[in-house]
Amino acid sequence: MAIFILGLGFVSGFFYGLAENNSYPSPVSNKQKENIVLTAGEYDFNYDEVKHFLFVRLKTSGFTREKIEKRIERLVFDELLYQEALVLGMANNPEIRPKFRQIVADHFIWEKVRENLKQAPVKQDEIRSYYEQNQQQFHREEQLRTADIFISSKTKNAKQQALALLKKAKNSGKRRAAFGQLIKQSSDNAPYFSKGNSGFFDRKGNNGKIPIEYAEAAFTLKRIGDIHPTLVETEAGYHVLMLIGRRPALHRSLPVVQKQIKKILEDEKRQTFRQEYADKLRSKFKVEQSRGLTDKLLKEADTLVARRHSPPTFPSQ
Repeated sequence: MAIFILGLGFVSGFFYGLAENNSYPSPVSNKQKENIVLTAGEYDFNYDEVKHFLFVRLKTSGFTREKIEKRIERLVFDELLYQEALVLGMANNPEIRPKFRQIVADHFIWEKVRENLKQAPVKQDEIRSYYEQNQQQFHREEQLRTADIFISSKTKNAKQQALALLKKAKNSGKRRAAFGQLIKQSSDNAPYFSKGNSGFFDRKGNNGKIPIEYAEAAFTLKRIGDIHPTLVETEAGYHVLMLIGRRPALHRSLPVVQKQIKKILEDEKRQTFRQEYADKLRSKFKVEQSRGLTDKLLKEADTLVARRHSPPTFPSQ
């Protein structure tokens, strides 16, 4: 006990000095057995590990010798409690085991993934290849979005109806709100996009998904809220269109997006490794699943989902 108290005094004094210099170390593996600060039961806490435990939990302004000593005492106490709990089988307690399993599993796979990424890092050639194969993510022509009142050519007196709607749209006061009401009340469903909303498109109509005559007409509009002065006729019918959105052209070079691409590729590598490791473990360990009981669980889940989405019922008067 005297040795332990002496150790606490030395450690607290040393850490207090470091605190004044704002030194925040990183954790290291407990595999290194030199520089042992203290031993609690079966576990040795090395110098850097204890230092990390203290500095990630205490604010610099709150460092005192007394606080540091209490933190170290708490570290020892928690470790002894943990070891005693394992001896008593607490890790298999049905209330604790799921949480314990999740913490251990998450940390284990995180370490494995990090080790794998360190051994097989993303290379510059991979970054360049991704950039060249995904040009649409980094280069984009100017795009517009329109609201659209559409009258199908199959509708009786289609052009006359469309002209009447164009006149209403032009004469409306609060244009966007009134235009939306006209779409709701009078528009047919255009075959090129969702009712009333073209989505964003470029001058080529997103490679022909939107008729070129529609795209050309839209790009003559200058300001958000402008309505095309005449009907726009396509093979499917007549359009009254309003400009409601604009995206400027986008051109980003490889040096600009290199970090972004590297992160994307690292995430892909992580997901691939996790799946491959999961398959490896399934082949290593015995895994059996009752199809009947699984189906029963799925049916219960379907029932719960249905209840959550069903409208509320009220008692009759």
